[in-house]
Amino acid sequence: YTFNAGDVITVKGTIDQFNGLTQIEPEEIAVESVGGDLLDPELVTTLNESTESSYIKMDNMSFVDPSQWAGDGSSFNVDIMDGDGNMFIMRIDNDSELSTMSAPDAPFNVVGIGGQFDRNEPLDEGYQIFPFFAADFTGSSSLDNIIDENAVMIYPNPFRDQLIIESEDPIISTELFNIQGQRLLRSSESTTLDVSEIANGVYFIRIETKDGGLMKKVIKE
Repeated sequence: YTFNAGDVITVKGTIDQFNGLTQIEPEEIAVESVGGDLLDPELVTTLNESTESSYIKMDNMSFVDPSQWAGDGSSFNVDIMDGDGNMFIMRIDNDSELSTMSAPDAPFNVVGIGGQFDRNEPLDEGYQIFPFFAADFTGSSSLDNIIDENAVMIYPNPFRDQLIIESEDPIISTELFNIQGQRLLRSSESTTLDVSEIANGVYFIRIETKDGGLMKKVIKE
């Protein structure tokens, strides 16, 4: 029997865990009904024990490093972050259609199954979200549009002590994140950021205007 989304099954087996993820080793599987309606995903703002194996949704996500999206048919992890700079792990499995597709446009909302992969005791890290289909990604409602990159200038890049932002539209907010997804700076309507105190390295700057937003990688040398 080939299982499909919407099938209702009864599973008898032994409870176990794999790298922190609670799972069941099945001994018997009985199909109770087929073709049922799917549950609506639960909107969450964090990943933890309560989201394991749950059907969940996370809104207003962006890539920390878009180059992590391999799209070569392999399984891979992609670091994503929300509008506040909190970082999460998104796992793309090689059994899903997403493994051979291009990365979705950011910012995005994503639906998937909560998971975990943590080899070390006390097994309280490594929580993930597993999307499986292209339809699991939709445009974020928090930013209605993604700004044309030509409409915003960020310079110099690489930078040293200051970052200057020029935009065709008034800037609502400017945020600077490190590669761990931590927000280091936030400014409202400012076109110049004092970045003299941050260490050399790779960062991501997020610009929001009345017409939308975008995120760009910048480097301090």
